[in-house]
Amino acid sequence: MFSNPEHADRTAVIVGAGGTLGSALTEAFHKSYPVVAVYRNRLPSAHERVTPLHADLADPLSSSKICDAVPGDIGALIINAGTNEDRLLVNESVARLEAAIDSFVSAPRRIIRTFGKRLRGGHVVLIGSAVGIRGARGQSVYAAVKGALIGLMYELAPELAIHDTRINTIVPGVFASSMTAAMNRTAYDSLVNDNLLRREQSPDDVARFAVQLGFLSAASCQVFSLDSRPLAR
Repeated sequence: MFSNPEHADRTAVIVGAGGTLGSALTEAFHKSYPVVAVYRNRLPSAHERVTPLHADLADPLSSSKICDAVPGDIGALIINAGTNEDRLLVNESVARLEAAIDSFVSAPRRIIRTFGKRLRGGHVVLIGSAVGIRGARGQSVYAAVKGALIGLMYELAPELAIHDTRINTIVPGVFASSMTAAMNRTAYDSLVNDNLLRREQSPDDVARFAVQLGFLSAASCQVFSLDSRPLAR
């Protein structure tokens, strides 16, 4: 049976709402929920049903700040926060890895834990990456973070299921964003052509899928890949 994600008394929380995908997620979810759009650097899309909230996930108190700012129960919690900066292992630092894990793995875990029973009957969506499954040259930190998010999903799913809360991971395809802006055209095209269909991903498609996933009341603890790259090498 499908569940209707439209709940006037529930809120959607989008963590990482300021970028290309974050804006698409905000635009898609505000049609079904009032949205609290959590951002660090870039303001989310403006709309009367969207409340922007500035928070730095590196701050251990950010989870409490976010949860205190959201009224009532949570219909959808979207974890889209992340950053990427290519560096070979020889140039990588342990401190940068630890900071990334704390901000983009430990902080989401704290947020989910702090919301607790307010997520009952709701849906948690983690935005992953194929890099977290397949790896990529020069992206050890990004791969570690996105791979750890999938592990976090597997860890939390049984516990959340007790409270009728679902958690899934979406792996988007390649699309132009601030994270790909530094790439030259040849490198970007190579990423796109790594897809069997040789197509870019539409951020709007990812956002619509995230909303529709809320209708699948029996789906939890799953990884959904949205492009045509084989996840296993």
